[in-house]
Amino acid sequence: MDIAVIIPLFNGAKWIRQTLESVFSQSHLPREVVVVDDGSTDKSLEILQDFPHVKLLRSPDKGGPAARNFGLQQTTAPLVAFLDQDDIWHPDHLRLLSGLLCQYPQYPAAVAMMLSFEDNLVFPHPVLDEYPLDFWSTFPRNSIGGPSPILIRRTALDSIGGWPTKFSTSAFYAWLRLSANHPFMQNRSFTVGYRQHDQSHSYRLRKQCSFYDEQIEALEDALPYRIMAQPQEEKELRKRLDTWFILSDLLKAIVNCDYTLLEKYALILEDNLSDFSTEFSESLCQSLVFWNLVPVWRYDSLQQQQQLIETLLEHWPKKAERTRQIIRSLTQQIAPRKAFIKYLLHRPFSWKRWIVFSEIIFNLSPTPNP
Repeated sequence: MDIAVIIPLFNGAKWIRQTLESVFSQSHLPREVVVVDDGSTDKSLEILQDFPHVKLLRSPDKGGPAARNFGLQQTTAPLVAFLDQDDIWHPDHLRLLSGLLCQYPQYPAAVAMMLSFEDNLVFPHPVLDEYPLDFWSTFPRNSIGGPSPILIRRTALDSIGGWPTKFSTSAFYAWLRLSANHPFMQNRSFTVGYRQHDQSHSYRLRKQCSFYDEQIEALEDALPYRIMAQPQEEKELRKRLDTWFILSDLLKAIVNCDYTLLEKYALILEDNLSDFSTEFSESLCQSLVFWNLVPVWRYDSLQQQQQLIETLLEHWPKKAERTRQIIRSLTQQIAPRKAFIKYLLHRPFSWKRWIVFSEIIFNLSPTPNP
């Protein structure tokens, strides 16, 4: 099936060449490659001149969501992929995902797995290992992340009115809406490289407390669509959303160094989580520390993240024993694995090393990306 690739661009001269090279190295080449510029002032547009098959568009509105939607309107291929300007694909990424959508016509989208990297990335050999992914099973967490790992049917996007532009957390909202009636098909193979740096859009957004208020608005807006399709899930999903409200208030207290409120909301969170599984409770605390607080406090290194956990424990109420223990365990369980993963990614390829690597990945709950 034909594919359109849409890439929003804003001052991406550091990364756009490598990103486009990964697109034109695909074993299943896209029919359309569109770059939507959002007012770049660096040398991004000069770099595009080296790619004559790229169609350059100028976005009439500002922001990544508007650029994606404008690109969608200017393309016609039945399958659509949205690639961020700083991410890359394995050469078989589009072939594997488009094959899944051909094989499973009832699924609205196919999803790959992502590897985080900073400079260089060596992908493990990809294989086809598909399974249904119910995005709502991890609600209100985002188990996919940004747009780069997903290939979507245009008909599915049309059914929700195109790429959402209402929220800055547009990808999160899009996944909620697209999967309200039917799960995605995920290929359990790493074919997307997610570049980590402090200039990324999500990193900058997460430094703003208003981001979390908008995220809650997106969750509240999407929830009725799921309840309409699966009314039996309403009670559970609303309980989970209530927990996210508490987490948002707790986050603001931590950011503002209001330790009285921190203690208050930590105790409320502890009580609320008593009704949930250990897995859900652990994923929520991981989200609080690694996804929410790291950008706000600029604690990017493993040593700084351990310092962040120690600071939380210093002020975390001892009565909130369950959540306190979960946060303490993050230092012992998450940070060493992240360090080992980074070590493996920068070592020469060997099958034994990647087998160990895969075991670590699949035994490690993914850091959520709201």
